[in-house]
Amino acid sequence: MDKLLAYASYRVIQRFGSPTSGTVEGLWFNKVMSLLDHEIKKKQAKYREGLKLPHCWYWWGDRVVLRRGHMPDELRLENPEIFDGKRSRFRWDGDRPEDPPSRDRKVVNSLVDSLRNLYPQNGEGLRRIVDDVYSYAPYEFQRLYAAFRTDYRERVDPQVKPLQRTILRADLKKAVAGFPFKEFPELIVEATATGVLAGALLAEDGDAATRLAIQTARAFWEEAFCAVLITTEKGYDYVSDQVVDEWREEAIDRLARFNVEFQRHAERAVSSFKLRTLNEDPVARTFIHPNDWGSGTEDSSLVDSNMYQ
Repeated sequence: MDKLLAYASYRVIQRFGSPTSGTVEGLWFNKVMSLLDHEIKKKQAKYREGLKLPHCWYWWGDRVVLRRGHMPDELRLENPEIFDGKRSRFRWDGDRPEDPPSRDRKVVNSLVDSLRNLYPQNGEGLRRIVDDVYSYAPYEFQRLYAAFRTDYRERVDPQVKPLQRTILRADLKKAVAGFPFKEFPELIVEATATGVLAGALLAEDGDAATRLAIQTARAFWEEAFCAVLITTEKGYDYVSDQVVDEWREEAIDRLARFNVEFQRHAERAVSSFKLRTLNEDPVARTFIHPNDWGSGTEDSSLVDSNMYQ
């Protein structure tokens, strides 16, 4: 295990840990380690590989990869089923790691202290650290979807909800337009269908349609896009081939689950809501709900190629 990575992990636990328990919330540990790795690469050529941090991009940004031989053995996650978020807890269980060279130790100490000052462990600090980690995510789509997610998590008064739906629909349209179709050809249909169905639902009045739109978009983000992203060259660093192969197997299963879930959402949407925007566009309607096709219209050429742009 690289001395610099072990020392950095220990130092983050030290500086961000609770004075009573000595543990750090998963969201904070993951985001601080990501930013520390990102910032140390900027120092000079000596640190161009950063901490050699085993990490991957997933639905809440960036996180370390806790697999044997990747992170220090002394780094423990108290509840392994929750690897990120406010309910998970990281701690250091063991002796202080061997110090890296003095100069490297000073660089890590300085950066960790700077991050601690820049991101106080409160609501505002949490919003800033998540935004700043997303700022160097590999795809613009990740930032665009994060903006959509931020807006749908915002609590608003009932009289403001129509405006919120308008904003969400614009956010989603922008995100789908920014989807990296060339890099993810296997998700062309799923990304397009999600945009069509969720967009149509957001054009409806009422909370029920909005909730279903958000559920549909979230399912695509978590079960389709992020499942595939984690297996791509830009989706991870310093992770073993064996682990990536496991992720690829998981991605196949998760994508299949998404497609089943999407069909359930489409059935519910068509049966429960007027979907005015889809009724005005029969091609889009048959694209997301093929059972509406009449006899002799099963040819896939009905789907406008512009929908994939």
